[in-house]
Amino acid sequence: MRTGNFETKLNNIPFGILVGMLVAILASLTIFSFKNTVSFSMFENKERLILYVPYLKLGAILNLAPFFIFNQFNMLNAQKGVIISTIVMFLFVVAVNYLL
Repeated sequence: MRTGNFETKLNNIPFGILVGMLVAILASLTIFSFKNTVSFSMFENKERLILYVPYLKLGAILNLAPFFIFNQFNMLNAQKGVIISTIVMFLFVVAVNYLL
């Protein structure tokens, strides 16, 4: 039985979603922490959440890096996962900006 190589094991949509969410959230928290204090209570009221949203937009833009890396290795399903995670973050940003 052939086990497959590295790219075929990780070429699935849930892995792409996980990578896309982690890259965007970690990047936005890193950028946010340079200007503000990061704590677990930063999402307890909507004013603090609204302050975090522009940084989440920057983190979502940084999803281009894993997208192009997956493109280089021809991992199309993982690319789909990154796109799905970016769309979910976009919907979150729209919801926070216009519904709160």
